[in-house]
Amino acid sequence: MHARSVEARCKEAVRNR
Repeated sequence: MHARSVEARCKEAVRNR
């Protein structure tokens, strides 16, 4: 599983918010 990719995307989205 590529949880790192999901976590990075989620963190990026939150930071972009």
